Amino acid sequence: MTENTLADQNQIRRIADLCDESYVARKLMEWLGTSTEPPKFNYTTIKSAANAVGREYKEVMEAFKRLEKISVGGIVPGRHGYPTRFIWFRSYLPLQAALKIERDKRASEETEDVGSENALSTASVDMLQHPYMLRRDMPVEFELPADFTAKEAERLANWIRTLPFD
Repeated sequence: MTENTLADQNQIRRIADLCDESYVARKLMEWLGTSTEPPKFNYTTIKSAANAVGREYKEVMEAFKRLEKISVGGIVPGRHGYPTRFIWFRSYLPLQAALKIERDKRASEETEDVGSENALSTASVDMLQHPYMLRRDMPVEFELPADFTAKEAERLANWIRTLPFD
């Protein structure tokens, strides 16, 4: 495998991770994947993306900032009548196709893991109750492993942030 192919695979894994963590990023990549023809331009305006996925401008901008960190493109601020846009370093259609393959692979692995997880009893894992007063009249409780890590807490927090609140 070439170094470029390894970098591409790493990018795809990182984008798949981003889509797992971020509802907005997932919707953005799904929207980009609905196009059947090559894009006329090598950019996507933040405003058109926000309108297409039905999310606020700042949420979509944050998703593009995270894509920029993965090095698939860059944000260009709007000036002189041009809108703020995300310039893709290469066409996003092959990227979208590879992302779909990665996400399908992960889904099949999760399906296989469910069978092996069912064989393991949660009784073998020490669990702790974590009560939290979400509202004055609404307590919620989480049952989490006693050895719950900071990384797992961050993943859970990222998942909660993806829940749609309208």
